[in-house]
Parts: sequence; structure tokens; C-alpha cells
Amino acid sequence: MNSPRIRLFLILTFVVGIMSGCRSAPKRSWVEPIHLDNWPRELREHPMPPDENMHKIDLGGTENASHHLVRVRDREPYHLHAEHDLTVFVLSGHGDIIIDGTTRACTIGNVLFIPRGVPHAFVNKSDKVAAAYAVFTPAMRVKDFVKVPGVTGE
Repeated sequence: MNSPRIRLFLILTFVVGIMSGCRSAPKRSWVEPIHLDNWPRELREHPMPPDENMHKIDLGGTENASHHLVRVRDREPYHLHAEHDLTVFVLSGHGDIIIDGTTRACTIGNVLFIPRGVPHAFVNKSDKVAAAYAVFTPAMRVKDFVKVPGVTGE
């Protein structure tokens, strides 16, 4: 039981355990913490151009996730994200969310998770621009917006 192999295994296990516990946390790429109660200020400071249907404000993130405020005036095209999972927190407005061909009502306070590769679209049915807090994992560093033939009646 007290063989050199077992001792070597125990020493290596101990060293690897200590080293993995000493690695530094990932660096954040934003200066201030992201607070959802700041979103009205962000929207005021970055007004949506009147000729745009959709508008995204990048809030920052890490290599593992990126954070955005997204606004939709009318509707999104039916699309998917091939390389990113998406979590959406609806902040204002209401309408229909179409996920993989199934339509559901969507309103303030709803949280949606849309796995990568799943087609989706939001149709705004409120009289004002709808806003949502969106988190992409991994972080959205390149455009990943693939249109899918229309379900939203474009």
C-alpha cells in the first residue's frame, strides 16, 4: 500500500489541487457593475435612432458572457445564433416571442432562455419600443445572426 507509485500519485494530486485553487479569476471588461435598475439611464444616454427597428447597446462582459440592452420597435426577423446561447430579461413592452415555431405571449418580467441554433423572433405589440437585457454565452465577439425563412409575417 505504501508503494512509490501511490505516494507519487498522492503528491501530484495535492500539487494539482493547490495549483488549480491558486489561479486568478477572469478579468472583467467593464468598469462599473451592471445593475438592472440602471437600464432607463442607459436607454436615455443612447437614444434609438428613429429609422431603426432594432438597436443594441453593449454593456460589457467577460470572455464567457456579454451583456446588452436590446430594443425592438416593431419586430425582429426570425433568426438564430449558431454559436451563442441567449438569456433575455424583458424590461419594457409586451408582445409575442416565437421560439422554434411556437408562439407565446411575452411581457415585462419574463425571462427567456434560447439555446444556440434555435430560431426565434420577438414581435412587439406595445405602443412603445420594447427593451430587454440580453446575455450571450459565450461572449458575442463576432456577428452571429442567421436569418431563418419568415415565421413573423415579414
